[in-house]
Amino acid sequence: MDPDLVARLRDGGVVVAAAAPIVGLGEECELWHVTSPTACVVRLAPAWRSGRSLHWAYAHARAIRWHVPEVVHPTWKFRWAGRVVTVWPHVPGRHLDRDDPIERAAAADLLARLHRAALAVRPGGPRPVDRDAPPARPDATLADAELDATLATLPPDLPRGPVHGDFYWRNILVDGGRLALLDWDEARLDAVVTELAWSVWEFAKTPGGDALDEARAAGFLAAYEGAGGPAYPRNMIVPLIRANLRAELERGGPHDPAYDAAERRAFAALRPLPTSFA
Repeated sequence: MDPDLVARLRDGGVVVAAAAPIVGLGEECELWHVTSPTACVVRLAPAWRSGRSLHWAYAHARAIRWHVPEVVHPTWKFRWAGRVVTVWPHVPGRHLDRDDPIERAAAADLLARLHRAALAVRPGGPRPVDRDAPPARPDATLADAELDATLATLPPDLPRGPVHGDFYWRNILVDGGRLALLDWDEARLDAVVTELAWSVWEFAKTPGGDALDEARAAGFLAAYEGAGGPAYPRNMIVPLIRANLRAELERGGPHDPAYDAAERRAFAALRPLPTSFA
């Protein structure tokens, strides 16, 4: 860890005697596990993330944590070397196993409670824009007038609130049956069914990432409903998955060619609406 950052942390009361980089938890940021004298995690956001934008996200995470104790949020935020630095409690555990039906159901239960909490908290207006974010890259090969027409029929009064924005297995830690939800950087105001649809995809896509396991998807939705998740239009789950696949493929920043190729195949394969979601 940079000595100047260590000094800045010490000035704020966080002493770093021993620390090691964390690999595999952040794709756009740097993470350090401080192990001595007190365990915590220091996180350096990408330079294009603004402090106001992250403040919005973390404030909503704190509000939701009153209802959902599994939420993990930072305890301190400051800017250093042009980047937002946050200090988080260290949470032990491993990534949730999306192939374990019990853990998958626990994730659906957690999502249902998050969405109930999202409707209970008072949103602090729209999230400030990260003005330096990599611009989207529109792709004419992904044009789909039928999908756009379907999305235009979404009811305007769908339950809406601050959602996590990146709810998938790598952001959920499991320790002795207890869950912890990390990384609120993608939080936003949205219809909660939009996040539900993408979570169905994350927990029910096939190993190749290019098809939907319908039985697994139905099970995830059943667990979400059983945990009291807000009502949603079932026939919009797959169109919303396809909309998010398109958005991911058109997002700015670096791309993984193999991952993109799988998402393109999925975008095409899901065009005929699966009968179980009609």
